[in-house]
Amino acid sequence: MNLSKKCSQKSIPKLSVMNKNRIVNFYLHTIKYLRSLRYFGAHYTCIIILEKIFTSRKYEINIIHKKNALIMNYLLKKYKYVIDEFKEKTNKGVIQENGNIWVCWWQGEKNAPEIIKKCLALIRKNAGDHTVVFIDKNNYKEYAYIPSYIIKKFEAGVITITHFSDILRTALLYEHGGLWIDSTVFVSKQIPNCIFKTHLFSQKENEKEFIAKRRWATFIIGGSKGSIIFDFTRKILFEYWKTENELINYFLIDYCIAIGYDSVPEIKLLVDKIPLNNPQTYGLHQLLNNPFNQQIFDNLLKDTIFHKLNWKGNFVRYTVDGHKTFYEHMLSDLQ
Repeated sequence: MNLSKKCSQKSIPKLSVMNKNRIVNFYLHTIKYLRSLRYFGAHYTCIIILEKIFTSRKYEINIIHKKNALIMNYLLKKYKYVIDEFKEKTNKGVIQENGNIWVCWWQGEKNAPEIIKKCLALIRKNAGDHTVVFIDKNNYKEYAYIPSYIIKKFEAGVITITHFSDILRTALLYEHGGLWIDSTVFVSKQIPNCIFKTHLFSQKENEKEFIAKRRWATFIIGGSKGSIIFDFTRKILFEYWKTENELINYFLIDYCIAIGYDSVPEIKLLVDKIPLNNPQTYGLHQLLNNPFNQQIFDNLLKDTIFHKLNWKGNFVRYTVDGHKTFYEHMLSDLQ
């Protein structure tokens, strides 16, 4: 038997796009787990593998709690010296009633997707007397100090744009105060001046999920210049990237704030004083491709000013039967 003929190119099954994607994903996850094993140990790596395997809500919540505890313990032990430095501090910072609004799109406004451009336009429209400072890759050094070792790791691809922006927002708020608004936030009304008269503001809900437990949201956060919460979070992030070359978790900034909340009394006081606000922050994003309904839209805006969106979605202006969507209304009807 001629094996070469039997194994000819025609007889070898071709990989479908789906199978190729699965192989790529398997490869990427394998690399991720090996790096996790190297940097954070076997226990944590087992937990994040289990998180992928078990999709049942019952098991998922249990695994998430275990993962959160491991990450918190890791950071608490490694950065105990930072916590000890801040434990007795009580610096609320200096309130900036005329504080800036900080918005960032790294590639520049001209290169932003249309949903980002619309969000930026509405932030400016609703800024009142506050200056909107647009940050990008060309000007960030004019406004905030970032250590050179972090910039080098960012430029080398060790730190992503997303996580570099987490560092950047804490540095900006510590040095200047004001209000950071993610460029994916749709601001539906004028931003109340009372936000700039508090030592700390963030979107806050009554939910208890995730590490932040909805006590704060870093996509909309602001407060006093020199505030202890921004100082502490900035310091932990600076120290983390001084020695680490792997991100322990996507929500690292939230873990840093959570450590401050649990370990530094003044930070807990600041967070606890934030009133519940903007309860429907995530409602609009889920409706963007749905046929527009004025009553639903008005209801979303009734008690919520800041609406968190996502620029990565495949949004359409009109449904298949020709009805305009919430996305189209946002882009064309809101000026």
